[in-house]
Amino acid sequence: MSDTNRSKLARGCAGLSLGQAAKLFNITAEELREIEDSEKLTDNLEPLGVIVLAATYGCSVEWITGVVKQHDYKSIDKIKGADKLSTHDRDVLAEFAAMLPMNTRTADMRLKMASKKHS
Repeated sequence: MSDTNRSKLARGCAGLSLGQAAKLFNITAEELREIEDSEKLTDNLEPLGVIVLAATYGCSVEWITGVVKQHDYKSIDKIKGADKLSTHDRDVLAEFAAMLPMNTRTADMRLKMASKKHS
């Protein structure tokens, strides 16, 4: 997996097997594997296909195509108690924050809003 094609990672985070995702996209598992193994996601998919893939997997187009960093540690550092997390847990949380659909808000803004709702 390259840094400009995070589709396999996104599929895993969405809890889908290769076969399950292929069925959703109405393609064979081999075709999806070829998409996931390509250097750039846009090598094998038209822009609309990238949008559908990202929406299905619940991540941003910018993240799945490698436009933004894979981890968003800046947002994580602002969460109360994040400094007590293990390195692995910080990595997982930072990756999750980075892959969230962007809309017009930064990951930091989204995390602050979520923490206010749950406090």
